[in-house]
Amino acid sequence: MKIKRLIGIALLLMLSVALCLSFAACRVDKPDTEKKTIEGVSFVDKTVVYDGAEHEITVTGGLPEGVSVSYAGNKGTDAGQYTATATLTGEGYETLTLTAKLIIEKKNIEGVTLSGQTFIYDATSKSLQLSGVLPEGVTASWVGNGVTDAGNHPVKVTLSGKNYNELTLSAVMVIEKADITGIVFSGGEFTYDGEEKKIEIEGTLPKGVSVSYSGNVQTEIGEYPVTATLSGDNYNTLTLPAVLIIKKAESTEKPKDFTGITLESCEFTYDGTVKSLSLTGELPEEASVTFAGNDKINAGEYKVVAVLSAEGYNTLTLEATLKIKKASLSGTLTLRSKEVSYEKGKKHSLELEGEIPEGVTVTYSDKNIEYAGTYTITVIIEGENYERLVLTATLKIKGVAGSGLTTPEHKW
Repeated sequence: MKIKRLIGIALLLMLSVALCLSFAACRVDKPDTEKKTIEGVSFVDKTVVYDGAEHEITVTGGLPEGVSVSYAGNKGTDAGQYTATATLTGEGYETLTLTAKLIIEKKNIEGVTLSGQTFIYDATSKSLQLSGVLPEGVTASWVGNGVTDAGNHPVKVTLSGKNYNELTLSAVMVIEKADITGIVFSGGEFTYDGEEKKIEIEGTLPKGVSVSYSGNVQTEIGEYPVTATLSGDNYNTLTLPAVLIIKKAESTEKPKDFTGITLESCEFTYDGTVKSLSLTGELPEEASVTFAGNDKINAGEYKVVAVLSAEGYNTLTLEATLKIKKASLSGTLTLRSKEVSYEKGKKHSLELEGEIPEGVTVTYSDKNIEYAGTYTITVIIEGENYERLVLTATLKIKGVAGSGLTTPEHKW
């Protein structure tokens, strides 16, 4: 009985040892399942200006051994905002996903200018051209270009492209009126017969030009100053004087000649008053004088004809030039540069200083500007009786710090 008990205790001891050994073996072979965190690596935003090259953002910092990174959306060439993802993985490490933004800002357009130009009307379309080379992908949109008629024409061009900040340039295209040429207006001499007499211009009128007569169509004996005025929207007005003579039958008595009488040319400067030529010399008491093309106010060059007649005298016709020069505006008007600070919604302009004479037109290349930048303003002042005056000055609108308005971006 005692032997059986001892055998049972021995078996229990052996079973316990076997269980302990088995348990220890299980603990030794069981792997460690706890993973580490990836640290010391960053993925930050990046901002660049478009330059046509491809840009990318990558993680910074040292990658632990056995850890690799894969990217999505971290490269770009065109202007815009890209959301990039970096995924870090490695055996024994928890997967780490990082995000950042790649910002490619639009570039300013440089090296391209628009300048004003003056043409003379010739019935063909006129246009201003850009100076400089447009960057690839930039297009030009014009307003006010391609004009035929005479006048001062403001021209604007907007340059835009998906990778560039929009740029608006402005200038003034001047098309001056053309002179009327190839027209002759000669006097005419008729013998009285009771019928109406008149004289007319010779030559072909340009398209759009019309002629009107003053003092034409007469019946009675006499000498009549006649004026032909040619005008059109695209031409300088041309005034031509001549004399219509209706004479009576010739007398058998030989007429005398006028002597010592002259008509001298003279030059004046426009001042708003009437300018005239006068005869010099002594006229017979019975003589009469008729002028054509005299007594002028506006600037120009006029042919003046004086016809002297008297009973018993040969008719004497004298010609001279009455010239009225355009007055100068130089020194009477000023355009001053100005510097202001940007205020949202507030528009700025430069204004002429001085008294603007009647009949003068003023054309600004640009007005009512709101956005920050430096603008060259051109003002053209001209009138029929004044020399053309061109003034330039600078309007500088300073941007507000942090507002982003540090480059010109004029909205029309």
